[in-house]
Amino acid sequence: MREFNDRLSDEKKYFSILIPTDEGMTVALKLTQVKNQGQRNV
Repeated sequence: MREFNDRLSDEKKYFSILIPTDEGMTVALKLTQVKNQGQRNV
């Protein structure tokens, strides 16, 4: 459980929140980098 909490606390890798339920539910989004594939916005 400690390793799980440590990983989700890394703000460079995850956006996470703890919802205050009896069980302490965690919701997280894993952040990724979008690579430029040569497309341009016009």
